[in-house]
Amino acid sequence: MEMTPNPYEHCPTFETEHFHLRQARLKDAADLLECYKNPTLAVQGSAHGCIVGPGYYGSQTKREMRKFIRFWLMEYRKKHWYIRWSVIDKQSGKAVGTIEAGAFKILSQGTGIMLLLDLAAPYETEIFVPELLRLSIDQFYALFHAYVLIIYGMPGADVRLNALAAAGFVPVDWEDEDKENHYCRRAA
Repeated sequence: MEMTPNPYEHCPTFETEHFHLRQARLKDAADLLECYKNPTLAVQGSAHGCIVGPGYYGSQTKREMRKFIRFWLMEYRKKHWYIRWSVIDKQSGKAVGTIEAGAFKILSQGTGIMLLLDLAAPYETEIFVPELLRLSIDQFYALFHAYVLIIYGMPGADVRLNALAAAGFVPVDWEDEDKENHYCRRAA
């Protein structure tokens, strides 16, 4: 069995039909601000009460967005808790969101991956969300040596919930105090 390189020594890049994914960079701040200043992200995406950067979820200025990116990069370098990739639209060359993934132990399941998918509103579509979920399924189990992907799905975010169901995600079925509105997909 071939060993997957440690993603914390060299962050991998990925490509789909419409996107390039590479580690978030400070120069992405202006583009990502279009995603993170939108209050509906909390419904569509992954803003489920976790602290994802200095202070609170969301940014209103380029300076605040740069603080978030610095925080993500510090956590990658120093703590190895997760990787935050910028989702780059191939056509425009702009960062239109992020994907975060990191492994953690789940007592009854082994190693799991918490997956966060944050996209600017125009990209929360029946084409783009499934495309990015497929990439996550195809790449992250092996990359993080994990058995289950976990993602948040807020009631009312129909595009997201439909894409999760179509990709084989089901409601979390193990005992966990934070399982409400979380969906999982076990490795095949």
